[in-house]
Order: sequence, then structure tokens, then C-alpha cells
Amino acid sequence: MPHPPLRSRADAGAPAADPHGARAEARGDRALLFTSLREEATALALPVRGRIPRWLDGTLVRNGPALFEVGRQRLRHWFDGQAMLHAFELADGRVRYTNRFVRGRAWRANAAAGRLRYREFATDPCHALFGRAKALFRAGAVSDNAGVSVQRLGDAYVALTEGALPIAFDPRTLDAAGVVPWRDAVGGNLTTAHPHVRADGTLVSFTLRFGRRSQFVVFAVAPGTRTRRVLATIAAREPAYVHSFGVTARWAVLVECPFVVRPLEMILSGRPFAESLRWEPGRATRIHLVDLTGVRAPIVHEAPPFFAFHHVNAYDDGDDVVMDLIAYDDASVVDALYLDRLRDPAWRVPAGRAER
Repeated sequence: MPHPPLRSRADAGAPAADPHGARAEARGDRALLFTSLREEATALALPVRGRIPRWLDGTLVRNGPALFEVGRQRLRHWFDGQAMLHAFELADGRVRYTNRFVRGRAWRANAAAGRLRYREFATDPCHALFGRAKALFRAGAVSDNAGVSVQRLGDAYVALTEGALPIAFDPRTLDAAGVVPWRDAVGGNLTTAHPHVRADGTLVSFTLRFGRRSQFVVFAVAPGTRTRRVLATIAAREPAYVHSFGVTARWAVLVECPFVVRPLEMILSGRPFAESLRWEPGRATRIHLVDLTGVRAPIVHEAPPFFAFHHVNAYDDGDDVVMDLIAYDDASVVDALYLDRLRDPAWRVPAGRAER
């Protein structure tokens, strides 16, 4: 397989990235996007501008951060916001809205204590050293603040975050029903909130296990089951922050950008995960191709350093693998999403660009 440099899709005639990130900015009062929503509604009729076709029928469910304070503690980063589910029910040209906080383990503990009890992405509850170690190395001690995506897992609807355990919810009421445990011994501390479901219903995802020798574990889950079949393990002495990945008909494509963490150093420093990540531009980006049959060992390719949150697409082209993602020159976009910056009307979030 050749090793071509990443090529911008803008070079091929796609629209160039907005240099100021203005298209990612909401119109009107941007601060409202980062103001806590505390109220919950049930089947609230929403005003409709224009007309919704009557054949458009069903419910759209999404989740995201909604509460940016816990007691007197102000959360620091957009990713720290406490999660809420939103449902838009469309029927007969009308829209009704329901929302609920994702009342997982972390939410209930925070509510009972009136303060943050679980470490979030960039906000720490100030545990002692032992507590920090437990929170890092035991999956059940990681926050289950599931505010990134929703997914069907077997017979359950689940809300996902980068913590290792998904939270089930009732798709009609949005009430949380507890974590959905895996029925295996794979373990894992962090994962992606963007798994892939193949045409046959198989779910493909990965988890990151911290330890003296940390590992990414790429796995598949057969339809209707909760047992992870390991496809490959990838050693990572200083694991990268990997938010998403790609899948083709033959491969899972896991990209390790040089934005890395030293797990032991994170424990000893007491800093939250976001502040323990380091941009290492002297390192290459490592692209792992994992055989979806689990037969072949992973193939590793290297590319120039860049950062990415999201993959757009991936597919096989003969013996080549083509990958589209939204790339940044560095990882400064992560720091750009601290809430004090986002609430500043003059602040501009760095814009990514489509790369192939």
C-alpha cells in the first residue's frame, strides 16, 4: 500500500475551510449555547416555521452538554457539561420536544453531594492521589457523563461518552435505565463515542486500557449480543487521544495523532485528562489498519503530524485505503473549547479542513 501525504480536499475543488471558523459559530447570542439548561419538558409543542411534510414521521434523539455548574463549582470545558437527552417527535406536520438529564452514576453522585464527584475531561473534583489512581485504572470509577452520541446496542438504546460504559435509556421517556455492562473480560478505561455499525449489524469500536503498557483494543460485537470479540491490540506507551476512527469493508482505521498522555504522570500531577495531554509535533501520526476478520496483524503507516477529532469516511480502493477526516495543524482546538473562551463573542475556534 503506498504512503502518499495527506491531501486537502480543497485542492480538488471542495470549498476551502473558513479561516476564522465563522461557519461553526451560532448566529445571535453565542453565550446562550454555553448557558446551563436546567428545565426538563415532556411533549412540549414547538412552534414551526414553514411546513413539515406530513410523511416525515418519527423521533429524532440527540444528546449533548447542558449543565455547566455542579453546586458552586463551574465546569471548565465544553466537554465537561453534564449530559442531557433531547427528543424531537415529528407527526402530522407538528413537533413535540422532550428532554431529560442523563441520570447516570456520576450525575446522581454529583446531585447528592452538591459538588463534582467524578473527574471530567478538564475539571477535577480534587481527589487525593489514591482516588485519582482508582479513577484512572478502574473503568467503573470513570465518569459516565454520556453527552456525545446515542446508539442502538443489542436491544438497548444507549447514550455514549468516552467513558467505557454506555448508559441505557427509554427511547419514549428518555429516562436513564443504568449502565449496559459488557459480558466479557476485555476491560478498558476509555473508548470512543462514535462506534460503527456494519451492514450486517456488527458493531465495531475500540477501548483504551491504561497501564504500565497501555493498549488500544479494537473489537467487534455481533448483533444482539454484548460480548466483545477482540480483533487486535495495539501497544501504546504514551497513548494518543483518539476521539473517533474509520471503517472500510475490510479494515478499521485507527489514527494516533501526536497528542499524547503519560498515564502515571497524569496520576501524580493531579491534573485532569485534558491538561495532561501534550502535543508532540516531532512525532509522526500513526495510522493503524486493523483487519476486521481478526486474522492479520495490524498494518502501521506513518503520516506527518496533525490532529483530528472526527473521521468523515473511509473506503477500500483496490489495495489502497482512502480516508477522509477533518484535520487541524495542531491540537490547539481542544484548548479553544474551554468555556470562558467560548463565551467570549470575539473568540474564534480554529477551523479544521477536509483532508484525504
